[in-house]
Amino acid sequence: MDNAGVYMGAFEIEGEIADTWFNPEKFRKGQVFINGNNVGRYWPSAGPQITLYVPASMLKKKNSVVLVELLGRGTNSTVSFVDKPIYTSNSFKTIKKRERN
Repeated sequence: MDNAGVYMGAFEIEGEIADTWFNPEKFRKGQVFINGNNVGRYWPSAGPQITLYVPASMLKKKNSVVLVELLGRGTNSTVSFVDKPIYTSNSFKTIKKRERN
């Protein structure tokens, strides 16, 4: 694993700009900024959400992304944007238990 650090990148959107979710994939814990806007904190192992919501109003055709990674990223780490949220499996077990009571 790599050490903690600041990781910067850029991406372009082809077609219509729409709401999306940021997926940190193998990054472990940190903060993400898109076009200078603080999207939020990611910590996939803590959950319950893995992805962070990114509204279309925060995006442009050409975008910058900055990750402030606190614990160090996994090998061959990348990020992606997906069309729906991803939650940890533990979060759904907790919800089901609450519904039964």
